[in-house]
Amino acid sequence: MREYYRHARSFTAPPYARWMRARPSSARCSRSSATGAPRVANADFTVHRERIHFRAPQRLEVEPELVLSLFEFVARHGIRLSAEAEQQIEPRLPSLRAHFAEPRPLWPALNTILALPSAPLAVRAMHETGVLAAIFPEMERIECLVIRDFFHRYTVDEHTLVTMQNLRKLPAGI
Repeated sequence: MREYYRHARSFTAPPYARWMRARPSSARCSRSSATGAPRVANADFTVHRERIHFRAPQRLEVEPELVLSLFEFVARHGIRLSAEAEQQIEPRLPSLRAHFAEPRPLWPALNTILALPSAPLAVRAMHETGVLAAIFPEMERIECLVIRDFFHRYTVDEHTLVTMQNLRKLPAGI
């Protein structure tokens, strides 16, 4: 079953990315882009058609931690990655794995991401791009892992992501 889910993900991702690039932007983005300026942007990222793009993806070669800034941007603004940004991360995964394998203080950046309003969206994007497994290689052991019992409707990795989304919906103080 694990291989089935991995194959299904690799099979559905390219058509979904083409569909996202081809679809018209929403009215919210169009209104804010009437002046031609992106709705949200900073020195590292820009937003076009409600998707985040790298301004200079080649910086990932020398600044691998830029990828954490990308996911902080996702968590802060609740905007998804562009297909181009995902494609720019993919060939850099081996160097990201090597970078994050070295002992370094990652908790401040991860804590910031997890504390922001759209943290579940950011963590899901980290998982889908392979960055979460680059930071935590243990994630590869639960990716697409099927548990056969009544309480597991999802694979273990998906169950973890859905749990995180549902925890965000709980009122504070419970």
